Amino acid sequence: MKITAEPGATPDEVNRGDFSTIPHWIVPSIVVILAIFLRLYQLGVPSLWLDETHSWWLTRLPWGDLAQALREIGVHPPLYFSVLKITSSFIGDNEFGLRIFSVIVDLASILVVMQIGRTVGGRPGLIAAGWFWAFQPMMIWYAREARPYALAVFFSACTVYAYLALQKHESRRYEFFAFIALSLGMLTHYFVWLVGFVLVLKALTEMRQDPRIFRRWAYIFIVTSIPIGLWLIWYFQLPSPSLGIAWISEPIIQDPVITLWNLLSGFGGATSVSTTIFGIAVVAIIAFAFLSKESRSLAISLLLIGVILPLVGIWFVSQRRPVYMDRYFSVLLPFIVVLVGVGGRKAWHRLQSSALRASKAEPTILILPMLLIIGFITGFQIHASHTYAKEDWRTLAVVLIDKEVSQQPLWLTDKEAMTALEYYLGDQYENLEYASSSHCDGSCWWILRRSYTATHAFSQAVASPGRVDEIQIPNGCRVERYWMDESSLELWNVDCE
Repeated sequence: MKITAEPGATPDEVNRGDFSTIPHWIVPSIVVILAIFLRLYQLGVPSLWLDETHSWWLTRLPWGDLAQALREIGVHPPLYFSVLKITSSFIGDNEFGLRIFSVIVDLASILVVMQIGRTVGGRPGLIAAGWFWAFQPMMIWYAREARPYALAVFFSACTVYAYLALQKHESRRYEFFAFIALSLGMLTHYFVWLVGFVLVLKALTEMRQDPRIFRRWAYIFIVTSIPIGLWLIWYFQLPSPSLGIAWISEPIIQDPVITLWNLLSGFGGATSVSTTIFGIAVVAIIAFAFLSKESRSLAISLLLIGVILPLVGIWFVSQRRPVYMDRYFSVLLPFIVVLVGVGGRKAWHRLQSSALRASKAEPTILILPMLLIIGFITGFQIHASHTYAKEDWRTLAVVLIDKEVSQQPLWLTDKEAMTALEYYLGDQYENLEYASSSHCDGSCWWILRRSYTATHAFSQAVASPGRVDEIQIPNGCRVERYWMDESSLELWNVDCE
């Protein structure tokens, strides 16, 4: 079954969705305005967290050194960091300047997913898809950090939209759009490859209705895999290639179910009433796609092929080489958008039919404002809940300067912390050294970066191999904890006098 609007629907129903009493632009405009606010609100206020300072460090390298550094690190392809190097040179490399590119990209994604929703569900589908994307906390988080995930998801959404458009139109323009989106997406994040692979499998299930769709997408997938393939060939020519992901732990049996819930709700690693309500609302909307006979086969195949298969497949791969991380699966969100779009149309028509039978009153009076309120409260958790707090390296640097720590030994329990302190301390970090424990003569300082949740995963805390969770205090010394932030970044003072 193709991913199209409901069979039998008239063009007027598809485009208007029977929203006869509300001007067509009002609700989508409110969704976009609220989305802009949630993404720009105090964008430059939170400190860069560790991975964001790595993005900054990479942008400072000359072009040749940038490519070589990304090759040796092995975690990310080069596109995002190359673009960030250009944009930050114009806007600046402060917190706002490093993050604004992700905001712009994610706002563009909202427009794309609204078109996806409109394609599969008319105007109700457009609103449902836009509502989901605008307020989903996981997407707001990625839109507000200087990391490649917002750009990767944007290209994933563009690829899914191109697939839908090519089902309805034999157009070279959409084929070219698909080539560009998928190839650039793979050069942004390796997991975008899954999106292309899923669409080939989806096209395979539709060969009886349209044999050309499979041939077209197999060709697109093969050709767009060439650029990232060349990058990987260059990468594996290193003497000892390492993907630099040894910190990822082996996933447990329930992780695929947890990840699915995280994708639906934007769950942030701790119990939250708002994300729970939001997730239940999303599940309820999608459920209408399964309740309808016309869309049931589409919903089942898309859920199995587009979401569950990648989760389970990567889970099995990760039993040998762990690469399973919730944030990597954010590229699958456009497939959930399709389900939300289809379910949104079905839900709206069911609610409208029930209201008309009961009292001739349309359900828009209560349903839409209620969903907007639920969505906004959920999305604002990014700003209000400590669960989503970023590591406060800026404040830590202020404390270090105030206490004139630069003149005393300063030990780091995490080598990567050097980059964050370099960003905020500049040349004042000359005495920094990496050590999990050390001798101490007089007064010494330790910076401890514990395992944390929101910034690395939405299902479990991350503990890098070799990372210590406690300071090893030398015998005869006493310790006083001076400062700790909400993500468990700590500064310890050890006195051995």
